[in-house]
Amino acid sequence: MIDGLPAFPDEVPADDWQELRLSLTGGMITIRRTGADFRCVTWGTSDDGLRHSWDKLCLALATVVAGEIVENGVAQPPAEFAKRVGLT
Repeated sequence: MIDGLPAFPDEVPADDWQELRLSLTGGMITIRRTGADFRCVTWGTSDDGLRHSWDKLCLALATVVAGEIVENGVAQPPAEFAKRVGLT
């Protein structure tokens, strides 16, 4: 989904998109954009597979935008996050 509307897998969102919903094995991840910040959101009932997908998505976004990953109020550079969650 793009900004609450159904979208095809190959559809490219407009430059001003605010929310993307990705359907993955194990559930859905929502990416919300506010200015230069991105928030990746899953439901609290997500399983280990969805959590692993969330970790990889957060790492990819932080790497692409040269940002940090903030989890539970703690900011981490992508390399540190990747090492902590076992993605290296």
